[in-house]
Amino acid sequence: MTKRCVGCGVLLQVDDSTKKGFTKSLDMDYCMRCFRLNHYHDYGTNVIEVDSAKVIQKINEEAPFVCFFIDILNLYDETIAYFKQIKKPKVLVVSKIDVLPREIPLTKIAHWLEQEYQITEKILFVQNTKTSALKMLDFLERKHISPLYFAGITNAGKSSLLNRILQVCEEKQPFITVSEMPNTTLDFLKIPLSNQQVLIDTPGLIYSYYKEDTSFLYKANVTKRILPQSFYLKPESILNLENKIFVKTNQQVPIVWFGSDKMKWQKVYKTEMASWLQYEIKEAMQVFIKGVGFFYVKKPCVLSIGGVLKENVTLVKAFLGGNNDEQN
Repeated sequence: MTKRCVGCGVLLQVDDSTKKGFTKSLDMDYCMRCFRLNHYHDYGTNVIEVDSAKVIQKINEEAPFVCFFIDILNLYDETIAYFKQIKKPKVLVVSKIDVLPREIPLTKIAHWLEQEYQITEKILFVQNTKTSALKMLDFLERKHISPLYFAGITNAGKSSLLNRILQVCEEKQPFITVSEMPNTTLDFLKIPLSNQQVLIDTPGLIYSYYKEDTSFLYKANVTKRILPQSFYLKPESILNLENKIFVKTNQQVPIVWFGSDKMKWQKVYKTEMASWLQYEIKEAMQVFIKGVGFFYVKKPCVLSIGGVLKENVTLVKAFLGGNNDEQN
């Protein structure tokens, strides 16, 4: 008998407790990993790797239509490149918009995506609410496509929104496992709805970040509205995040941090950092530390970052600032 975990999609097995999909009995709906995540918030010690290339290949072979999720704190070259690799009809779903301050206009972000990355597909903005679930259901019904694939960047909230859809539709099937850790969904997971629509949840595509430190990743995951932290840095001061990431500038410059309030920045005046990555900022930029958050650097300066690999930092032209238009 073959059976898949309803929480993460992995094939269940009773033979090896050290491997994916282990369960004490095939009568259970969840693997032990999902069971412990759901009941004890036990994240384990390691992030389980997913082969992003194979996930994309399967989507391109099978999916008639794709809703591709990227959360608002990870809109940069690497995540947009994943979206571009999807060759099937698709929409870009920008999730977790509720973590941004209310005064940031979504119309401006959409225009920035269209201009900066030549996004021609429809852009949807969602959050994990009943309203967004109803909005997504209305969009899916108008498309008349089944099955419809939910894909995207790990921890972008696609499984959470799928659970919200199940709740809104009053479906009786078990909820998908969600957690603050990346790659909770491990395989393709078929979700039939009572209206004959079929949704497919897929493993999140992983980007480079601190995947070896699960406690840091837990803190970095943003779950509520961000209160931006503003700093006026001077050359002699250094910002220290959890003794892992360090930031300094060559002159007085205002910068604003957008990230989880579970992580704290402190100003220090000395560190043992051996080497620094240096970036010349010539205009207002957003400096992303992948999987952690971003700085909004308002004025020209030389920004130095320590404790981070080069591939974990990316700079994009800022979509913040400007007029405070109303969100749509």
